[in-house]
Amino acid sequence: MTMSFKRRPWRLLQWQARSALLFAGFGLIAYGLIEQLGFDFLKLPVVPLSIVGAAIGIFASFRANQSYDRWWEGRKLWGRMINSSRYWSSQVVQYTRPEDRAVAETLVLRHVA
Repeated sequence: MTMSFKRRPWRLLQWQARSALLFAGFGLIAYGLIEQLGFDFLKLPVVPLSIVGAAIGIFASFRANQSYDRWWEGRKLWGRMINSSRYWSSQVVQYTRPEDRAVAETLVLRHVA
């Protein structure tokens, strides 16, 4: 994956312009309806939203930790496989006779493939 690290705020605004304008527009509409026109039935209580938000935050952190643990386990297994492969290749080269170097090279190349 190739990534560009050129961060330009203007490009980010262009990329998210429609979503940002819609979000701001709906926020202004809600503010106008509740504060200016007195539609108090649109107000949401804070306690349920904070409880649900905290639960979602805990759930997301558990999921992130679990995914990192899986990545780390895969990294350890990959490293173990590479080390075992290197050890096997060095043993093949060391334990073959000098006249059988072609056989050792073939074994190592087949192992790599």
